[in-house]
Amino acid sequence: MPANTIAVISIVDVTFDAYGIVKELEMKEIVRNYFVEAKWFIEVYMPPVSKYPTNALATSTYYLLTTISYLGMKSANKEDFEWLAKNPKILEANVTLCELIDDIATYEVEEGRGQIAIGIEC
Repeated sequence: MPANTIAVISIVDVTFDAYGIVKELEMKEIVRNYFVEAKWFIEVYMPPVSKYPTNALATSTYYLLTTISYLGMKSANKEDFEWLAKNPKILEANVTLCELIDDIATYEVEEGRGQIAIGIEC
């Protein structure tokens, strides 16, 4: 189950990056922050460094993937999920690092599409 969910989330993330249309994104709560990114792209808006990480971390799906991974662990219990819900610093640091690595890895492709709101540009 977790592997399937991770695959689907990855597909949604990559599909949005390549083909996301603003009207489609308004209807899906799970990708609400993708709408913000789409607006930035359309408006050729470069968010300030204080605004970009908040949105980028929400759209990175790393929080969701971490939670899904816990679901696949037979030893995970209610307390583990409560701990995750508190957004511990180690999780926040990991998500931030993963998002930065993703921004570096996809920089040339996103820049080629005209995307200016990229983590390493903000």
